[in-house]
Amino acid sequence: MKKIVILFVAVLALASCTKSQKIGFVNTEKLIQDFNGTKAAEAELKKKQEDMQKQLQQLGAQFEAKVKKMSPRQQRKNYEKLMQEQQQLQQLQQQAQYQLQAESQKSIETVSKQVNDFVKDYAKKHQYNFILGTVAVNGAVMYGEEKNDLTYEILKELNKKFDAGELKNDADVKKDDKTEKDAVKKVVEDKKETPKKDASKKEEPKK
Repeated sequence: MKKIVILFVAVLALASCTKSQKIGFVNTEKLIQDFNGTKAAEAELKKKQEDMQKQLQQLGAQFEAKVKKMSPRQQRKNYEKLMQEQQQLQQLQQQAQYQLQAESQKSIETVSKQVNDFVKDYAKKHQYNFILGTVAVNGAVMYGEEKNDLTYEILKELNKKFDAGELKNDADVKKDDKTEKDAVKKVVEDKKETPKKDASKKEEPKK
């Protein structure tokens, strides 16, 4: 009997504690997917990918045109040089892929931080003790009352702040973007200057 009483008191205490807590939840997949910051990051990454592909295609076309202009004899004579240029093109393609992967990872981290920081501020502002995250299948929240679903309310305010420029550090984004573009530009310029350097090296022994 004593154990039953203790258990009953514990249940009442737990129920009282839970009742005093303000809890909400969000569908994290929906929140991130429909966040304007995610869409902007994806559009920017797509543009960078297209720009890099265009540059690589131009360099590849220039190389192919150069080879076609050569006679079979000239191709055999310049075989090592042509192979070196081809390897440089392949290295440039790999570097471009690594840069895009790094940029993609950075975008994911930036978007996640923006969403997490906003949810924290929202919880403090509206005095929530917990805002749980759930996903479509097997999430942390298997069921919750619809009135406690904050997904659309938070998404609306989140997008409003993003569109107003309150979630984006334009200076940092432009700085990082400039750094990456300069890196690609440098590689392309080095690729263009390589034949000149090789030519100067061949001329030295004749002097």
